[in-house]
Amino acid sequence: MSESKFIKPWRTVEIGRHQNADRMIEVLEVAGCCISDWARGLLPKVQFAPELQTLTLVCATVAQLGFPKGATTRQIVAAGLARGWQLCLAEIGPALREQYADQPQGEQHLIAMEPIIDSDNCSAVFRLMHDDDGYWLCGSLGHPGHRQHNRRWVFVLPEEK
Repeated sequence: MSESKFIKPWRTVEIGRHQNADRMIEVLEVAGCCISDWARGLLPKVQFAPELQTLTLVCATVAQLGFPKGATTRQIVAAGLARGWQLCLAEIGPALREQYADQPQGEQHLIAMEPIIDSDNCSAVFRLMHDDDGYWLCGSLGHPGHRQHNRRWVFVLPEEK
């Protein structure tokens, strides 16, 4: 049996705290987070939730999703969806950056979401990382054919009924 069957909920995130990109950028900057130029260009294209919602997230590496030698973004997303997980709303990327103040150094997470088309007509998703320069909200290639290796991907667990 695959180890991915045993992946447990990772953490919760609240969305709907901020109503627009300008407010989100302000909050992240006040918190001392770094925002890459790519992410800064994506944020105005994010639709923010009109009311507060708490979502449960799951996090899995590419290997845990069944691809020890890497896979395309399309394959990774399909593997998560096949497990009953859901794509993240784009707002989850910046919201998680705001709320994940204890991210270990060296750790990176890609947000499994519908890609946003940036100003250069590239498909992009949000990436959270913590490096020597601090806590970052970045953009990352989200093209379905882009090959990924041992990265962590964040999905939403559906609400139990």
